Amino acid sequence: MNHSNNLQEVAVPKRLFSVLMDAYQKWEKVSEELEDFLLVSDVKFVNKMRVARSEHLSGKIKNLSVLKTKLATK
Repeated sequence: MNHSNNLQEVAVPKRLFSVLMDAYQKWEKVSEELEDFLLVSDVKFVNKMRVARSEHLSGKIKNLSVLKTKLATK
């Protein structure tokens, strides 16, 4: 085995790689669920989202791509 100081690759057994990927995917799911929980637990955030949704539905907020097109033509 070459013990060079500037290794470009590391050999990892397939089983270990599979376990690491499984743990990573589970961590991502937990992380997303925790983020969702924290956001819906924040009353100020939820109220801001309700106002933003209401403004969007009432037409106060425009589609960004439409706005970009409109501004580009001026």
